Amino acid sequence: FKVNGEPVSKQVQLLGPGDVVGINPRAVVKTEPRNWVTDFEANYLPYIEFYEEDFPWRFTPAKAASGLEQSRLRPWIFLIVLAEDEFDEKKSSEPLAAFEIKEGLVLNELFPDKEQSWAWAHVHINQNVIGNKLQTGTEQEARGVEQNLANTLGINPDNASSRLLSPRKLKENTAYHAFVIPAFETGRLAGLGLEIPAGIDGQQASWGADQRLYPIYYRWFFRTGAKGDFEFLVDLLEPRPVDKRVGVRAI
Repeated sequence: FKVNGEPVSKQVQLLGPGDVVGINPRAVVKTEPRNWVTDFEANYLPYIEFYEEDFPWRFTPAKAASGLEQSRLRPWIFLIVLAEDEFDEKKSSEPLAAFEIKEGLVLNELFPDKEQSWAWAHVHINQNVIGNKLQTGTEQEARGVEQNLANTLGINPDNASSRLLSPRKLKENTAYHAFVIPAFETGRLAGLGLEIPAGIDGQQASWGADQRLYPIYYRWFFRTGAKGDFEFLVDLLEPRPVDKRVGVRAI
């Protein structure tokens, strides 16, 4: 940048996943389901919400590409949901508590393709900032949405939050533990107190190389119910012939 017309250079330090060894619980404003709920609908997706809109991407070791179709940033955190018999606690690890996914489980069924992890994080806005269209199609429209979002937050910062969803399909009558974990390998190693090798690829995901031990940034417990969600009730509906008196009125 320039000061009084003269260029000034300054070295700055950027923080990435390898510099994070925990998150403040106050950053979390909501979990769905709430902790210890025991009748969560099995066909719904668990999620966690953060107060700050940029939180899931704040420490991502990348920037959005200039092209609109390439501007899909992978979040630096991931929400994984495991049944009680699918992991072992590792509370003695440092600096964070950790869990280990049991042998025999297919990891590809628990984690999405790393290139698609961007799809499981988004910003929720309480007001319309996109207009009548369902999605933006040009750079100009995207910049307009960004400006509308900035104006909305300028009026009231509580009008938006960020959300991280779990892609896993749940089973009925099952106890689950939800964990927020690092999505990049440098974050996984840092959270476990392990040395980060020199020259490691900063874009390397924390899964895909048979990794099973993960530090925990945040966690909660819930259990799914059996029946009673909207989909189940709709399936109970049966068509019946309408009585001939329906819709007829004597005049």
